[in-house]
Amino acid sequence: MAGSLLDRATTILRLRYERYELRVRPDHAIVERAGAWSVMLREHNERGNRTLMLIGDIGPETAASPRTMLEMAAWLGSGAIALVGGRYFLRYTMPAERIDTPALDDALEYVGCVAADLGSALARYEFPNRELFAHYIG
Repeated sequence: MAGSLLDRATTILRLRYERYELRVRPDHAIVERAGAWSVMLREHNERGNRTLMLIGDIGPETAASPRTMLEMAAWLGSGAIALVGGRYFLRYTMPAERIDTPALDDALEYVGCVAADLGSALARYEFPNRELFAHYIG
């Protein structure tokens, strides 16, 4: 497996999926679906275990109580909600061997849509419909 996972992922996205806009930086990439969402891709290497982390911005820490965020995290099919620098994020880790499969597109749609929907729900002070996300989980 030569080259970085980030390079592989962005190459695959450019070749296969026209609906995404990409901004690539040396250590990360931002993938956007116009008018819908954006997701950051970052390579992660823990003790030789290479993965691609997909990160979707949910919103500011002040938008919800920790209890509300824990309740939302409890029903996520995949991924985790993290609080970083005063903002909530949805993080999803993809194994290196799945980068070359349609699972990359599925994961982008899942992280992007779920993070955007959670952010919208927080802005309206509503708990999102749990069944809304079931079709993103493969």
